[in-house]
Amino acid sequence: MLKRYTRYKQITRVQLYGDDDTNANSTTSQYILPNYINSITVTSGGSGYGTEQPELIFVGGGGGNGLAAIANLTSGAISSVTITRKGTTYFSNPTIRQRHSTVGTLNTTVTITNAGAGYPNNVSFPLSFSGGGGFEASGFVTTNGSGAIGSVTISTRGYNYTSAPTLSIVMSSLIPPPTTVAVLTPTIVGTLAVLTIPFSPVTNGKKMRFDLNGQLGEVQLSRNARAILEMACIPSFSNAAGQTAILRLMTATQDKVFDTKKFSSGYPILFSMPLSSTVNTLNTLYNNTTDFHNLSVPSNFLSNGCIECELEFPAQQSTSIDFITNQPLRNLYINLIIVDEDDEETKDINLAPPIDMKNYNINMPIRPY
Repeated sequence: MLKRYTRYKQITRVQLYGDDDTNANSTTSQYILPNYINSITVTSGGSGYGTEQPELIFVGGGGGNGLAAIANLTSGAISSVTITRKGTTYFSNPTIRQRHSTVGTLNTTVTITNAGAGYPNNVSFPLSFSGGGGFEASGFVTTNGSGAIGSVTISTRGYNYTSAPTLSIVMSSLIPPPTTVAVLTPTIVGTLAVLTIPFSPVTNGKKMRFDLNGQLGEVQLSRNARAILEMACIPSFSNAAGQTAILRLMTATQDKVFDTKKFSSGYPILFSMPLSSTVNTLNTLYNNTTDFHNLSVPSNFLSNGCIECELEFPAQQSTSIDFITNQPLRNLYINLIIVDEDDEETKDINLAPPIDMKNYNINMPIRPY
């Protein structure tokens, strides 16, 4: 925040207009928030778990990561799932895998339904496993002196099998194929629970990019520079009316930032504001009606050639927002004042009078550059 006894000098005013967003026609600039997982539903509890909780493994989810959960057991079946970490950046449902010492694994005994014929005598061949939804099973077969399959060995029982996989004998192409292909019939242990994630993501966020058109690149800021919101206007467009808008500056900051939507990994929030429930209403935020909205910005903030923002409506979870068609953000604008610390600190009440939060133009400790 602005320091009480520090003078600031105004470097420049920057005004950003929604119809100048270079992503205005790019659907790839739209995204989903919140992008964490709130719950997991037990559709079917399965059987055979005993008292051993399975490890839940989450794969995919459109780039998401960090989700963690515990399966709760009742009478050897999964009765509920507790989320211990919601994860982040999930843009689709991740796949749930279960690793248990017995349930969802292969039985070590495999039935030789047909031993086949014409295999080399007394040699071993590896097995391949396909289907069944499982992973990491391995094994081999050994032929007898008559060129038929004499035994099957399951070396690794795998995990997450919901049905028996198909077993195939892997032989080198240099070895003549058997005259009769063996048929091997595996079985699995227990019944895996069916777990689902009730996550139906909708588009409710957008990245905006405002080119500086080659201007302000020569402006050098110190590590103490800050971007102050002077005013902003966000229209109540379709599917966003009545929602709360959040605007993030896509920049590094020295400020410690945290929010429960993106935790400490998200870009810093510059401001948030509720929008009118009446479509096409222009919702205006004046900085002199509340405390200062400002963030520290890096020394290259103005020399990157553009300023980027994220506009989010995290409470909109039922209907996607179209940020593109007919340029609904054309009436959006954001006015920023970029300030830097003056070289001299003072406790002189005349040089640094108390800040009036009701009207920042009165006693504002910022002098023209």
